[in-house]
Amino acid sequence: MNQERAKEKKTASDAVLGWRESVKELQAAEKIESALCFMKKALLETPPRLRDFWEVKETCYSLLKGELRPEKKRPLWREYQEVIEEAKSVKARLEEQALFSIEQVNLALDAMDCRLLLGKASGQKKLSVSKSIQPFLKNKIEVYAQAQQQVTFLDALIHRLSTLKGEVLQASTRSRGKTLVLDRMAALGDTLYPARKQAIDKVSALFLEDVLFYAENRFPKGEEVPISPPLFRLRDQIRGLQALSKQLTLSAKAFQAGRAQLNQLWKQVETWNKMRLADLKKKAPELQENFDIKKGEVTAFCDEIKQLSDVGEIQKKTQEMLFAIKKTELDPAKGAALREQVEQTSQKIIQANKDKIARETEKQRTRIEETLSLCETIIKNSATHQELETFVKEAPTCLKELKMSLSEAMVLKTAYFKALCSAQLPSNHQSLEQLREEVKKHVEVLRKEAGGSGFNFELAMLYDNLLDQSKAILDTVVAQLEK
Repeated sequence: MNQERAKEKKTASDAVLGWRESVKELQAAEKIESALCFMKKALLETPPRLRDFWEVKETCYSLLKGELRPEKKRPLWREYQEVIEEAKSVKARLEEQALFSIEQVNLALDAMDCRLLLGKASGQKKLSVSKSIQPFLKNKIEVYAQAQQQVTFLDALIHRLSTLKGEVLQASTRSRGKTLVLDRMAALGDTLYPARKQAIDKVSALFLEDVLFYAENRFPKGEEVPISPPLFRLRDQIRGLQALSKQLTLSAKAFQAGRAQLNQLWKQVETWNKMRLADLKKKAPELQENFDIKKGEVTAFCDEIKQLSDVGEIQKKTQEMLFAIKKTELDPAKGAALREQVEQTSQKIIQANKDKIARETEKQRTRIEETLSLCETIIKNSATHQELETFVKEAPTCLKELKMSLSEAMVLKTAYFKALCSAQLPSNHQSLEQLREEVKKHVEVLRKEAGGSGFNFELAMLYDNLLDQSKAILDTVVAQLEK
């Protein structure tokens, strides 16, 4: 900041020196006119160059006090006084703006003091912790989140304090209020910086403690390749810890120490991987024999599931085969190839069965629509009682063959009763009694299903509509019996 001020002062002095050099050969009146022009330009700039203005003003005043003819001196003096008045108004305006800015800064500092006392931050971003290290960290994730939240909170306050300090230092006037604000900022900074350092040290200590604990518990001593957890999981866990270190605000020393420890663990994993590959190379004949056996089993498995139609059974046998491949010691690439073959074959057969079921369902839907259309045709053509009786005899068999849902069966049965009433009711008293009992049972079933349809509003409206039609049919049958 001091360098910037010195640079500004040097720039202003150069401008004044350049002006003085340019008017060295001019007469006194011409020098005064040039000085007044320079002073006006200094006031019009943003921000006004008041330092240059006052330096040239002293020179202009000295020239005006010199020997000049009255007819030349009067207009120049009048113009000089106007420029001085304008300079005073500019200075007053700048001081007013500076005081307003200082008041706003004081209000902002009051808000920062309140937030610091409360110690709460709003809208903090949550930590994204890899799933591979979540079981390892367990309940520490929340501790990390709270500690990092405190660091982020203090960082935001420090950044805000730095921004406010820059605004105050840019103020062009000098006042006691400005000094008091800077002193207050310094006192607030003395509180914030140590608190942030303490919070960062806390986060750093937690991270280093977990890295060391992970190294001691996940990596066995000696050079033997660990059986559990597998190497790929160790790699994922190391990557997860490295990603966590990038999200946390750690001290430089803790960050370097943690990354160095994780890099060492990564090299250990690579060493174990080389040992594992060398061991697999020695076991190549045995692994090839295991692969040939499993390949035959996979071929037999593929032929077996092609004969199955139950999707659940296919999925069950697929999981059993995948588990058997996993338990067998195989070359990793060949084992992956067998698993891929099993999964692809299973998916193709399941999809083919689903397509077949979809085709059968569509065919069944067409037959149901044809049967319902037959009901409508009977109603429109005012079928005779004999035709209706034939339809009634065939309807139960048709319903059974079509495997209709209950709602579709209710629609069909209601249509049958409606067609019977529209055509000609039986004249025999015993037949009417039998028909009334059938319709009453039908109404009871509809009433029960309408009450149990729950939140399926479409089905509830269907049952209500069928119930109203069936009640009207029952009334018609009862009225015929009374006659």
